Amino acid sequence: MASVTFESATRVFSGASKPAVDSLNLQIEDGECVVLVGPSGCGKSTSLRMVAGLEPTTSGRVLIGDKDMTGVRPRSRDVAMVFQSYALYPNMTVAQNMAFALENMKVSKSEIKERVQWAASMLELDELLERKPSALSGGQRQRVA
Repeated sequence: MASVTFESATRVFSGASKPAVDSLNLQIEDGECVVLVGPSGCGKSTSLRMVAGLEPTTSGRVLIGDKDMTGVRPRSRDVAMVFQSYALYPNMTVAQNMAFALENMKVSKSEIKERVQWAASMLELDELLERKPSALSGGQRQRVA
C-alpha cells in the first residue's frame, strides 16, 4: 500500500459549466481507511477514478506514494477498483472469475493459482472458490469482483 495525495486536483468534463472535482486537497496516509460520503454528483466517484487513472486531472496532481501519477496510464498505477455494479461471468466459478484477468495477461498457471488463493484468503472466499456466482450472496459477489 502507499499514501494517496490530491494536490489541488481538479476535473472538468467537456461542456460542463463547473468542475466535477474542484481543487481537491487531501492526504491519505499509507494504511489509513477513508470513506468518501456526499450527495449524488458531488465528485466522490470522479475522485476515485482520478486515482485509478480512469479520469485525467484537468489541473493539479494525484500522487501515489511520492510519485506524481499525472499522465500515468491506469495499468501502470497498481491500483484496483471495484465498481458498484460488478460483472461476473455466471458460467465460471469464483476461482475462474478471479483468474480471468491474469489469464488474459498471460500470467503462468502456477502464479495465477497462488495469487487467486492469496486474494481468496484475504477476502475470506477460500470455501467459495468452486461455487458459481448465482450461489453467492451480494457481499460475496462484491468481494469476488
